Amino acid sequence: MEFAEVKNKSAKELQSLLAEEQGKLHTSRVQVAGKQLTQVHKIKEARRSIARIQTAIRQAEQTKN
Repeated sequence: MEFAEVKNKSAKELQSLLAEEQGKLHTSRVQVAGKQLTQVHKIKEARRSIARIQTAIRQAEQTKN
């Protein structure tokens, strides 16, 4: 998910997206440990998506104050 897509969402949408991405990251890590997931780049993508979402949340908080 690109940052341009994330920055236009509301706070509630960002929180739900964050929870969803964190769930994906956890699932991917479990699958890699169990040798079920061979596309390990999915972990990196999930981490970056989480960082983008957290950045958008933080920016929204700063502009609010």
